[in-house]
This record gives sequence, structure tokens and C-alpha cells, in this order.
Amino acid sequence: MKRRNPGRLFILAVLTSTVAALGHELRAQSAPPIPSVSIRRLALASRVVPGDFNGDGIVDLASTSTTPATGAKPIVMALGKGDGTFAAPKSAAVNGGVLAAGDFNKDGKLDLIAEVDDASDTPLNILLGKGDGTFAPPARIGGAVARAITFGLAADFNGDGRLDVAIGFIGDSDNDSVLIYQGRGDGTFTDVVARLVTGAESFPTGGSAVDLNHDGRTDLVVANHGGRSISVFVNKGAFTFSASDIAMFEQANDVTAADVNHDGKIDLIVAASTDGSDDLYYITGLVKVFRGNGDATFQAPVSYETAPGAWKVVTGDFNRDGVPDVATANRSGTISVDYCGHVWDSISILPGRADGTFAAASSFFLGNPADPTSNAFRNSVASLAVADTNGDAAPDLVASWGAVLQNHAPDTNWAPTVNAARTAPPTPITRSRCGPSPATSIRTCSPTPGPTAAAIRSSRRRRRARLRQPRSDCTRSP
Repeated sequence: MKRRNPGRLFILAVLTSTVAALGHELRAQSAPPIPSVSIRRLALASRVVPGDFNGDGIVDLASTSTTPATGAKPIVMALGKGDGTFAAPKSAAVNGGVLAAGDFNKDGKLDLIAEVDDASDTPLNILLGKGDGTFAPPARIGGAVARAITFGLAADFNGDGRLDVAIGFIGDSDNDSVLIYQGRGDGTFTDVVARLVTGAESFPTGGSAVDLNHDGRTDLVVANHGGRSISVFVNKGAFTFSASDIAMFEQANDVTAADVNHDGKIDLIVAASTDGSDDLYYITGLVKVFRGNGDATFQAPVSYETAPGAWKVVTGDFNRDGVPDVATANRSGTISVDYCGHVWDSISILPGRADGTFAAASSFFLGNPADPTSNAFRNSVASLAVADTNGDAAPDLVASWGAVLQNHAPDTNWAPTVNAARTAPPTPITRSRCGPSPATSIRTCSPTPGPTAAAIRSSRRRRRARLRQPRSDCTRSP
């Protein structure tokens, strides 16, 4: 299905109030080209990790199967055809979800780091690639008992030329942290060599490995959803790090790093949100840009609005003007019939300007209008990656649940045309607390009272469960 973006998001017009960048100075500058994308949806679930897993120079997609409907689901591989399409996913002989990819045994073949769904409480595993899109049986990494692994990163943290692994870790004792495992270069790892504490109930949901201060060592920055902060871990060598936190008013869900203003200093780009009813839905979405000082410290942020629930963030030239842009994957779908909200999760793209500022976001729903009852993309987006899926040298976006947004040259807007026969109107779907707006046919919502302090305290365990496993159904948890 091909979809062009005629200005701002045209579906329902519900995102039109969330795409304006903040600040008079930004509005006064000339606008960069508006991004244009087409959306393809594959039968994949949860996180999707792109890479060339069979050595043919074409991007493939590793993910989790959508079947069976309940219970454990196998890891799958969808081999790319080079034109932006993919073969049917083939299952590996292991259940679980993918976290990261890299060549951990230096054989020139991509391996997978995965969270394996088995009877143990130590789910972190490696699947060594065979170079044909298949993998050896999983091998356990370390012995940490985890309630959830929230993200995975592959990077060389000690400068020995071998890839190490860092994971976002939520344990049973509120000891939220990032765990680092040293790679031996042969596909095996030591146990935990560094535990970087992010704080009790901080819920580290995203991170990035980058040299923040140009000392040649790979540092870590981590977004803490529950802690509403960014943890900055500066690498001192030999797996030792100094730690500092950047407090935020909003929930920090993911962070990436880039030199957005071309001053030679690394900046931080954060996906942030504010929630309603204990993470049941999200009210706002933001990109917050922290300009770097070059020494792993940062200036006060500049904020840009996205669709609600900005959850993952990446950078790339998504409108083909040679200037880096920012894209977010947003949990803007509703997951309960008791609350109003956007129909599906979405992608927001903020076109970059040469001075490191960004224009207003264009947002695209991920769900399929032809299948409005599908539970995919319902407040469950869990990954966002950049990859050239069709070999045109332009970066595309790959989101969880198999959404591939292919980058097209910006297109001029045109007047809408209608060619439809008269049919009976569909039966409306009604939800409580919702009603038609007097001025338009768009459904509107009235605010409801927020939870009490006691309710917030009693719901923390339920919040952990929801953050551990992205929900794809439309029922409220008990």
C-alpha cells in the first residue's frame, strides 16, 4: 500500500495539533522539504532488528513471529529481496525476541543477541549466524536473573577490538541498571563486568553507545522512563564509568546521539512523553535536543512536539535534502475501550535545518486502515531502526511489528479527489467518555481525574509488567 504525506497527517486530523515545533525563531526560518514515505507491513511482532544476515548485500529483518496467537513465539528471519519487499518469515528453533546484531566471533557473519523465552530466569542469549539467514542454537550469556531486558547494544567498551554487549536490566529487587558483558571475540562472553545503576524503579527503556567527549572511549547514555532522567556514563577505561544524571519533567523513553548543529560536539536527542492513568495511554510526545559542550555535559534542552507517546528515536536524512532529520516511533494508540485516544501507533519525522534546529513534525499512523480491528500497533511500538531496505541509498525506517517506511523524494501536494459509490455508513464504534465534537466529526475526549498517590503506589508493579512486555491487545490489565 502506497501512502504519500500531503502536508501534515491527513488521517482523522487528530495529530494536527501535535506537529508544531516550539519557538518563534524556528517558525521564522524557511521550512525544509516535507518527508514522503510509503508504508509496508510485514507479519512480524515486537522488536525488529535489520541487518544482512545471509551475506547478499541486502537488508534482512530479524524479529519474532506473530503466531501462535498465545504463548511463546519463535524468532524469525525475513530475507530481503533488495526492492523493499521481503520473503515470508522463517522460524528459528528458539522462542523469544531479538535485541541487537553484530559479528561477535569475527567470522564475517552477523549474529543475534536475543531474549530467549525458556524455563530459566536468565534469558540473555547469543545466536551465532551461519551466514545464510539461519543460526546455531542459543548459548546463554552470563547468569543475571532478569524480570525484563528492555534494550540491547553491541559496542566495544574496552577498546580491544571485540564487541561487548550492554543491556537494559530490570530485576526482582528494584535494582534497575545497565549490565555490560565483555566479548571474547569468539562468540562467548564473560559474566557481568560492569553494572551501571540507573536507580530504583527507573525503568531504563533505551540507550545509546557513543564517544561523548572525544577521548576515544565508548560512553553510554540511558533513558529512564520511570526515573524521568537521562543517565550519562562516561567511560574511564577497563569497564569503569563515572555517572551523572540529567533530570527531566517528562518520561525519558529513548536517547540517541548525533552532532545536529555541526559544531564537532555530540548532542543528545531524547524521545519523551507524559502519560495518563499509569502508562495506560500517553498525552504528549516530545523530542528534546540537548546541545553538547564537548565534555559529556549538555545544555538545557530545546523541545519539539511529536505525536503522543514518543518512545523510540533515530536520526537520518529522511527527506533527501542532505540535512539530518529526527524520527520517533510513538505509542499513540489506545489500548482500552474506557479511554479515548489515537487509533494506532505512529511515526513522526522532524525535518532538520542546517543550523541544528528542526521543523514541525509530519506524522504517519502505522496501522492498516483496511484492517481496523487488528491489534497490531496498539500502544506497543518497541523498536525503530534505520536501514536502506530497497538499495536506493536513502535511509528507510523499520519499526516493530513489521512496519517498513520507505523514503521517497519529497512530493508536491495536490488537491484531493473522490471516486466512491454511495454506501450505508458503517456502525460507529462507541467508547465511554467520548462524544462527537459539535464543530467536526472528529471524536473528542474529556479529561478524567488523575490517580491518587495511593493508587500510584499500588500500581507500580502493574506498570513494571506493562513496560516489560509491550501490549498488543485492547483490554485493560486488571
